[in-house]
Amino acid sequence: MSLLIRILIFIPVIYLIMVVYAGQKETAGLAVLRVAGRKTVKVLLWTLVLITGMELIEFIFLP
Repeated sequence: MSLLIRILIFIPVIYLIMVVYAGQKETAGLAVLRVAGRKTVKVLLWTLVLITGMELIEFIFLP
């Protein structure tokens, strides 16, 4: 499966997970969507940082 397809599947899945997570803490629908959007961006940024770190370690230690 290509990387683009994986990314296109990963983003909505993370968003839906965050909607469920935020829905337990917020009462208004718009607030749930806002929090879920912020948390999705946060998870995507952490994912990018971790993947970059893994690639950097691979580049340093593997010839």
